[in-house]
Amino acid sequence: MSTDGCGAFENLPSLEKIEAYVSKILEAYPENQNTRSEYSKIFNRVFQQSKYDLISYTVDQMLSKRSYYKYKAAFQYGLAYSIQAYIENYKGTGSSVDSQLAADLYKILKQLAPSFDQSPNIDDWRNKVSLYPEEEIRIKKAAIGRSRRKHGRQQRVGKRNSIKGLPSGWQIAVCQNVRKEYVLPTVIMALTGCRPAEIGNGVEIFFENDLVMCRIQGAKVSATKGHRTRTIGFDPNQNPLAQLLRDGFNARNINRDIVRLPGGNGAEAVKKFGDNVRHAAQKKLGFKKVSAYSFRHQIASDLRKDGFLPIDIAVVLGHRTTKMRKHYGLKIFGKGGGHSIRHWDGSEKDLIKTTFHEQSPAERIKESCPERLSL
Repeated sequence: MSTDGCGAFENLPSLEKIEAYVSKILEAYPENQNTRSEYSKIFNRVFQQSKYDLISYTVDQMLSKRSYYKYKAAFQYGLAYSIQAYIENYKGTGSSVDSQLAADLYKILKQLAPSFDQSPNIDDWRNKVSLYPEEEIRIKKAAIGRSRRKHGRQQRVGKRNSIKGLPSGWQIAVCQNVRKEYVLPTVIMALTGCRPAEIGNGVEIFFENDLVMCRIQGAKVSATKGHRTRTIGFDPNQNPLAQLLRDGFNARNINRDIVRLPGGNGAEAVKKFGDNVRHAAQKKLGFKKVSAYSFRHQIASDLRKDGFLPIDIAVVLGHRTTKMRKHYGLKIFGKGGGHSIRHWDGSEKDLIKTTFHEQSPAERIKESCPERLSL
């Protein structure tokens, strides 16, 4: 469709190019509807309070740097989705209002998103768009002091440190204290370290070569992130959680089933599941920092302690890069649970990106000075 005569797009790329541009941005976001729903809520929140000024919102709300980049991703998603919608409306109605809105939002988006005309140098792009207003927030914090803090508000606990000091077998204790309908999903999450949303998608359990196999449908999946499916196999003789699954399936006289959350994979069902796990761990057992994601961090810690390679940890956790490993688990928190894993395979394992610091010295030498290995 030609954009000739459309004043809103003067001095801008053509409507077709803008549409292709925002489509590429949307394709890079996780396909999971819960994630996209959360991004939409964040975008609406920023719009309602600060219109389309993310920086003003960041300063007013005193977002941490980590929160800012999450909000920035959600803001980009919301802008791209809105532009796409306005362009679709313009194609159908020819409304100048829709075309003007699409053009205005594109002008905002291109300040935050990668270059339109070329593949950007990643480092240059990061430097260009690192707009976190650290100085302004520092000044604002000093100006308002501590009076704005909510009294009695519980300080946020890093998820990775939530398993610090927990006794061996804490996962089984939590599984025994959740509500009956959540026992099996909790066992699977404790065993595999999968995300709560992935339990909502459905985890297939079957038996092969005397192993308990868990096939997980990925939650945070896009063209560049995650694994659409990954399969992890456990020796039930080495892992009490795998043994519990095997015995339960034998009692039901079945060898294959798909386990899902009660209520499906909607945001509300996932939230209820997480709340119940948290209640069982914190209120009943006194594990004050434990949440559903603590199981994931425990698996990562166990894998580290048992000497799994970064690329293997990425497969088990459903990551497409070994860089994510730094956010999950610590070797000192490992309890040796990874030794029961006998099989791991991800649908995109051949696409896993290995960061420089994760490469062996020989690989680094070969990349930086290949002639040294040819002597």
